[in-house]
Amino acid sequence: MRFRNCILLAGLPVTTAAAPQDLVERRAGSNLHFCRACPHSSASRRDLLRHVEARHVAGDYPCGFCGQSFRARHYLMKHVNGVHRAEKEEAAAVAEGGEAGAMLY
Repeated sequence: MRFRNCILLAGLPVTTAAAPQDLVERRAGSNLHFCRACPHSSASRRDLLRHVEARHVAGDYPCGFCGQSFRARHYLMKHVNGVHRAEKEEAAAVAEGGEAGAMLY
């Protein structure tokens, strides 16, 4: 379940938080990590940090290939790995001094 209508944190818009880590807490006696801005929880701290970055912290991560902008780094990486895979591999090969058409494995 996704929580799109999240509450304000300490009376300020959630996007003014200093870092995603500021919105993550682990309560005593629980194996879950909790979001301080909404009811979302997760057993994985990493997954909760991704949630906070995507939903509560204003981010602007532009694609270096097409300029499309994303709210979270993992959305950008998913986009690049899916849409620009061949371009990414070619750029990596050129950066390593290989041929422009060489594939990296």
